[in-house]
Amino acid sequence: MQKMFQYHALVKKTKSRFTSLRRIIPYRKTVVYLQRKPFVSFFLALGILLLLIIAGNTLRSLNKKAPVQTVITKSVQTFTIGKTPTVNVQAKVEKTGVVKILAQTSGIVDSVNIHEGEPVTRGGGIVTLSSTYSGANAPGIQAQLARNQYQNVLDTYETQKSLIATQRSLAETSRDNANELRAIAERSIGDTQELLRYNETMLTLTNQSIGNTPSDPQDTQFTNSDQAKRSQYLATVVQVRAQLRGLEQQIDKNRAPNKLADLQKDATLKQLSLQEKALDLQKESARLQAALAGINESLMRPSSPFTGVVQRVYVRPGQSVNPGTPIATVSQGEHAITAVATVPFAIAQGISADDVSTLTIGKKKLSIKPDYVSTDATDGQLYSIKFTIPLEYEKLLTDGQSIAVSIPVGADDNTLTSHPFIPLDSVYQTQTEAFAYVINGQKAVAKKVTLGNVFGRFVEVEQGLSRGDIVILTRNVVENDPVQAQ
Repeated sequence: MQKMFQYHALVKKTKSRFTSLRRIIPYRKTVVYLQRKPFVSFFLALGILLLLIIAGNTLRSLNKKAPVQTVITKSVQTFTIGKTPTVNVQAKVEKTGVVKILAQTSGIVDSVNIHEGEPVTRGGGIVTLSSTYSGANAPGIQAQLARNQYQNVLDTYETQKSLIATQRSLAETSRDNANELRAIAERSIGDTQELLRYNETMLTLTNQSIGNTPSDPQDTQFTNSDQAKRSQYLATVVQVRAQLRGLEQQIDKNRAPNKLADLQKDATLKQLSLQEKALDLQKESARLQAALAGINESLMRPSSPFTGVVQRVYVRPGQSVNPGTPIATVSQGEHAITAVATVPFAIAQGISADDVSTLTIGKKKLSIKPDYVSTDATDGQLYSIKFTIPLEYEKLLTDGQSIAVSIPVGADDNTLTSHPFIPLDSVYQTQTEAFAYVINGQKAVAKKVTLGNVFGRFVEVEQGLSRGDIVILTRNVVENDPVQAQ
């Protein structure tokens, strides 16, 4: 239905246009003239068509120009052989005056002792932790117990040392007493021998007076007094001999009594030395246990490592923390700012401390020399390059931030002591060869090259290029293209 309405509207519009055209052209007169003179009308139309064709050709020949061949010179980016290549790496910013304090033990935040913007001294507590939500502090109690034990050791230390010294003196005195007794025995042995000789002589005389044959006690041949003397002298001789043997044993250092006295003295002195060392060890152990308990107690009170200003506190009272939980950030007034970049060995060995590197800090470029290039790997298989950043860039940097660093690698090729380096973007490679385009007489000319080691975005060219060659970096050129360096 809709199509039908559209068709009628089109027919109506066509009729309206045809009516307007008839009004403009005298249609009826023209038709009558053509009917009366058909040949004249035909030739007249043919002449008009011919005139239009001639006029069109004439105008076309007048407007037709000879084609102008234009040569387009391409503007290209270039790299001149002889420049020191650079490698772009990321460096980590380290501020020595900014420290993020972390929890060293588990606990509950009992109180926050200082807040953002407030100054804090070295050792000043930031927060206080507790073992329970009620505020109990188990490490504090253990520290107090350890301190009490150490104090008890200190209080009794001198008394025990004095007791050991007394026992050592007693052992020495006992040995001296044994020596004195031996000396007395040595002085007495001569008298004892003299007494023995006298009694033996008297016994001999008595025996001679009554005869050498022993007599029966019932025998009345001899008087009672002779028998009594003989018995007395005999008993005295036996007793003196026994006493003499005892004295000889007492004064002989190789005999058991003297050896026993020496062994008892040595054993006593060694035991006392062990007791003294054990006492000293007990004192030192108590001191270390008290110090260890104090360290464990201090873990419940995280403090500032230096005098500064609290920049932020990350915890609140009642919060549970674990080892590694951030507590606060503290900063000093001035910071020593360093940037540390890590690079592989192939790059580190080509870096010189005399070459200037470029650090990108925000929108600013800082050109400085590295302070130190490590000779051993510091991060896995990577080597460190350290830069010191001036203090005026402090506000543009944050601790742990990464910044871009452009580091020169390798020697200057003007010395002709090393192979040239070119950017990797300028190298075209096929399966069998590699080549690069250079500017020769304002045209692009391809040169076959032999590549070596890669340093960042640069590659070493062992053969094919020489000093002064201008290498084309732009990729939209072909052989013999007119080019111009930007």
